[in-house]
Amino acid sequence: MTSYEMQVNVLARIIRTGNDEMITESIEAFEQLPVPDNYAYLLDKANFPFLVDFYASSNGTAKRLIKEHRDAKAVQIANETPFIVKDFYDGTMRASAEGTLPDHIHNSSLS
Repeated sequence: MTSYEMQVNVLARIIRTGNDEMITESIEAFEQLPVPDNYAYLLDKANFPFLVDFYASSNGTAKRLIKEHRDAKAVQIANETPFIVKDFYDGTMRASAEGTLPDHIHNSSLS
């Protein structure tokens, strides 16, 4: 576990306290840390969106952190989408070349 992961876990525990002042101060300190490449994954792994919605829904700093997290996640998903689509297409073409398609690929009413 890296020191950043430990900080994520500590911040998750602080959010669970529901103490707005402590949450705000902790998030402000957390935002000063260098951000690793797997930032979005670590926040998802710690379940930050749920924790903020459940324990800190009225905390502006926490809501801003989650908005930034969701924005970063959207960029990550947008970057991964072409690769996922290509893998799906390649797999479908391989199955088609073998003479079969999985049931979820074709519409059985057209057969």
